[in-house]
Amino acid sequence: AVAAMPMQTISAGDVQLQVASFASRENAERALARLSAAGIARTLLSSVASNGRTLWRLRVLAADAATATELAGRIAGLGFGQPQWVRE
Repeated sequence: AVAAMPMQTISAGDVQLQVASFASRENAERALARLSAAGIARTLLSSVASNGRTLWRLRVLAADAATATELAGRIAGLGFGQPQWVRE
C-alpha cells in the first residue's frame, strides 16, 4: 500500500526526482520539511514494502526536464546529494 502525503497530482508530463529513501518515517518527514523550507513545494512522501520492511520514498515532481534539472541542483545544494530521475 502506498500512502502519499501531501497529496500531489501527477500529470502525464511530470518528471519525478527521487531525493532519498528512509527506513524511518520521522527522518523522511524531517527531510520533507527541509525541502518545503527551501521553497520546493511539489513533494511526495510514499511508503513502499521492500524485503519485508517499509521504506519511505521522498520524491519531487517537476513539470518538465528543464525544471527537473534546476530542482536537482537546488536539492543537491541542500546536502541531499544528486536526486535520481524516476520513470514509472
